[in-house]
Amino acid sequence: MTKADKNARQRIYDAATALFARQGYGATGMREIADAAGVNLSRVNYYFQGKVGLLREVLTDYWERYYQALAPVADLSLTGDERVRRTARNMVALFREHTELALAAVNSHEVPISEIHDLRIKIQAAHRDALIEHLRRLGLDVEDRVLMSLLSGLLTTIILQHFRDRFIAERMLNSPEWLAKANRELLHQPDLKPDDAFYVRFADLLADLYLRGINGLAVRPESGIGEQTKEQQ
Repeated sequence: MTKADKNARQRIYDAATALFARQGYGATGMREIADAAGVNLSRVNYYFQGKVGLLREVLTDYWERYYQALAPVADLSLTGDERVRRTARNMVALFREHTELALAAVNSHEVPISEIHDLRIKIQAAHRDALIEHLRRLGLDVEDRVLMSLLSGLLTTIILQHFRDRFIAERMLNSPEWLAKANRELLHQPDLKPDDAFYVRFADLLADLYLRGINGLAVRPESGIGEQTKEQQ
């Protein structure tokens, strides 16, 4: 593949990711993607074999990054506290650095396409055992279907909601029509522009929330749960 081909392919991928994040897979057309990428419609089919191929690549990219962020749960040399805290920090970093990719993937998880459904099941199955062992070591009854349903994706859901709100707020701030009507005081509120310190505390408080909830549900508390780690002391 030539450099020009790689650039065109990347522009198409980036355009599709941005559009899927903003309006969802179903509301995005192939020509819209091609126009946003500045390429001929035939190029989208050539590089990705259509819109489903684009979605498959977006989801694969996201899931690879997602499970890399979850890697601490498989490190059983860490205490439960440390696994949860490192995972929270990784997940916040993932959504912060790749907001459009994360939103594009999450917005498209449940599209009624068997190929996409099968891909999701395959990737989740490859990491299922490590996640279950992590929860078991937190003292949870992994055979309790209600409990597992409650905890499934809990950290991700909270983080997702924050970054979805941020994404919408940033788009509004870049909209001339909205800015013309906006309250000047609102535009200067510091929480509209969270910095590194904000996200360090965000991740730590999220871990606290998760761990305290776990402590209330645990049947076999693991040594180290609720105790301060060396990083916190």
